[in-house]
Amino acid sequence: MSNNQYFLVQKNSDQNFSIISGPSPLPEVFGSTSGFNHLETNAPELLCDLSWQENPNMGFWLVKFDDKPNYSINQKLNTNNTLDPVTKTGRVSYSIQTLPSTELDSRKENIRQQIRSIRDRYLSLTDFTQLLDVPFSSQVKAEFATFRQQLRDLPSVDDPSSITWPTIPTSVNINLPPFPPVPSYKI
Repeated sequence: MSNNQYFLVQKNSDQNFSIISGPSPLPEVFGSTSGFNHLETNAPELLCDLSWQENPNMGFWLVKFDDKPNYSINQKLNTNNTLDPVTKTGRVSYSIQTLPSTELDSRKENIRQQIRSIRDRYLSLTDFTQLLDVPFSSQVKAEFATFRQQLRDLPSVDDPSSITWPTIPTSVNINLPPFPPVPSYKI
């Protein structure tokens, strides 16, 4: 199975090309052709011009991807799709834009909400560690109290994308699941 991606391209009446869909892998079925995705290895020359399938103004053009640049929480990654009619290929490139403050605030709040949801789960899973009659030493209770306070403090961080989960205490054998990845703002 190939990892290649393609644009489905159409030639317009003005002889220019436009992207109909993609980038995506070749479909298994296209039009009346099943096993269409096998053309990539068996007959790639048939992909760029689908005249043989009674679609003379359409084709699947291989897409090349530029490397995604690094960007921060206050930036937005824009995707730019271009076509090269000479080589019958497409290109996905990227640019970075500074987010307006309203979008940045919304992005931060979205991440905070995801963090709160995860945090609330771990607080719930460790509530019992603070009960008076739990058979833990005061040291173990203090470790879990610290852990729980660290969890409560997470959503107040200015840049929620920079948080790291606190270390789950291991002084007693409590089987807590590992933390999921920290929610990301990246595409």
